[in-house]
Amino acid sequence: MDAAAGADEVRVSGHKTVRSTDQTQADKSNDAAPLDISGDPSNLVIRVRRDQSQRFERISATLDISVPKGSSVEVHGRTGDLDINDIAGSVAITSDNAGVRLKNIGGAARVDLNRSDVVHMSGVKGEVEIKGHGSDVELEDIGGPVNVDGAYNGTIELRKLAKPLHFNGPRANLSIEAVPGEVSMSLGDFNGTKITGPTHLTGRSRDVEISDFSGPLEISIDRGDLNLRPGLPLGSIQAHLRSGDIRLSLPAGAQFSLNASTNNGAISNPFDGGFKIEASGRRGTLRGAVGAGPAIELDTQRGDITVQKAVSASVNAPLEKLDQ
Repeated sequence: MDAAAGADEVRVSGHKTVRSTDQTQADKSNDAAPLDISGDPSNLVIRVRRDQSQRFERISATLDISVPKGSSVEVHGRTGDLDINDIAGSVAITSDNAGVRLKNIGGAARVDLNRSDVVHMSGVKGEVEIKGHGSDVELEDIGGPVNVDGAYNGTIELRKLAKPLHFNGPRANLSIEAVPGEVSMSLGDFNGTKITGPTHLTGRSRDVEISDFSGPLEISIDRGDLNLRPGLPLGSIQAHLRSGDIRLSLPAGAQFSLNASTNNGAISNPFDGGFKIEASGRRGTLRGAVGAGPAIELDTQRGDITVQKAVSASVNAPLEKLDQ
């Protein structure tokens, strides 16, 4: 479905397929499932009617619909993929099973799906709301707030989100103030670059790597390794793991206070005066401060903690520890 630029009319074309073991029955089913267009110029309804007596035949329809550019679109269906482009109004979709692709939507986009292989949206200027179950979710160049609520077992791809994101799923919960860069989240990994906080991430088992982020960051993961490379200005950081290593690469010139501890693992002191390790058996705690910057709290119940000095991305060299 797309907008017919400069047109004040709705155009519908397409084809219908009836699958049956008997030609006569197929003809009857075709007659019993007409394309129906009703309503008025301000509220037009397009649908394929189906007589309940024809439930044993498989009937499908592919429709190409052009509408005035300022229209809003509402879709209700049982199954079938949906492509909607260049709509100045809003889009609302409810379906049992559908792949959804939206591009250049001037208003809000709301999608409620029981099952979906993909939800792809790009160039949506209004609010985005996605509910249901599915596989992949891809969002790019979104102007309004984004809310995703459901179970998705594929990959969540986020790029150029201007307003806050809230994701609520059975394995992870995520909120980010904005994503000028990109975020990729799967069942076992989370990768983000150039994100603006406050950022909150909670989840079960996954490895997390976030670079070039600003604003406060709070992470709580049951199991997995954590690799953080914040940018400047440095925001507060709170990271808590039940099991996993923590690696923090701090930008040159950063000021902060640090409280890092592990119940069962290694921790070292890469700093000069003002920092102290308190050790008791396998438990170690490193505390200290550089200047009057934000608080950094790192805690893992089982794992190592490494604090390093980040090197320039243009230099092909390993991370270095801060000079002692």
